[in-house]
Amino acid sequence: MWNKAITAGVLTAGLLFAGQASATLTWSISGEGETAAKEAEAAFKAGLAPGYITEDFESFTVNTTADTDLPTSINTSVGDFTQVQAGSGGICEQYNSCSGLLILDNASSEYGGRFNTTDKPGSQWLDSNDSRELLFEPIGGVNSVGFFITDPNDAGGLFDFTLTDGTSTSLFIKDLFEGSMGNGKVFYLTFFASSDISSIKIATNNRDDGFGIDDVTVGRVPEPATLGMLGLGLIGLAAAARRRRKSSDLT
Repeated sequence: MWNKAITAGVLTAGLLFAGQASATLTWSISGEGETAAKEAEAAFKAGLAPGYITEDFESFTVNTTADTDLPTSINTSVGDFTQVQAGSGGICEQYNSCSGLLILDNASSEYGGRFNTTDKPGSQWLDSNDSRELLFEPIGGVNSVGFFITDPNDAGGLFDFTLTDGTSTSLFIKDLFEGSMGNGKVFYLTFFASSDISSIKIATNNRDDGFGIDDVTVGRVPEPATLGMLGLGLIGLAAAARRRRKSSDLT
């Protein structure tokens, strides 16, 4: 089970709220909004070793409400996305089936809270199509993953991580996003592991609620050992922030 090492988000110069999920996994989340999310994406890529890969889903065919046979798995340059469990009801039935994943753009989407984040006209994203469980299995040799997520308002959901060293951990969505929120929000999420990442499963409680994912980047941090130093630094920043708050309360 996931144990939060920092009890409050820490605001850094890169506009990131960060925390440490376990001894082997470190996560960060941007501030809400496209400006903060894109600043976080740039900072994430700057910390990766050369050779990282970004999937923007532009090479895939956009789905429409006329499609009747949606793929349950989509193979991309950064790994495989698979619908493990379909949702039911709600907007996904407008696509004739809640079974399967979607590639959407702003013009074709029936999901008002999800949208592209790539700086291209009509750009596309991967939509969960209200999946109850969505599995991402990145390509081999990856210990870092970052992506935009839109409309992540299922506070009861989980991120489940499996690493190649056999360890696993879970991260509650409500802890990442501090509870439920309105439609149309966008954040940039990053995950760093001390060993390679085998899979990330996003599980939701709501059968008719979902999210969009765009510009998925996978790569490696140059020195995985620096993860421990990053965790110690975050703890120090959190302690300093608490001291500043206490000091201001006394004045």
